[in-house]
Amino acid sequence: MRVRRTPPTWTRPTEAALLILRGYTARTGIVVAAIVGTVLSAVNDGVALARGLTPALAGRVATNYVVPFLVSSVGYLAPLRRPADGRGEDVPVVVAAARDPRPHP
Repeated sequence: MRVRRTPPTWTRPTEAALLILRGYTARTGIVVAAIVGTVLSAVNDGVALARGLTPALAGRVATNYVVPFLVSSVGYLAPLRRPADGRGEDVPVVVAAARDPRPHP
């Protein structure tokens, strides 16, 4: 029987960054980065890669993998954010906004 972990929540961006660094988003982020990074590298840098890898090209290719990893990590963590309004509720921001009695512009 598989035990499901409770997903971690975060309030401040530094807490989200620590969750990324500790690997909470690795399973999702690595898969997305591998697929999207490979496609981006092939489309944008395929001809240059065929000629040979240079330091500048290596940086561009690395960026093709790092950016999708970070975007998918932020997307994974976004619904796990707790509001920092002092109410002490441990609910996602979307639910907290729905419960807010104040009118929204």
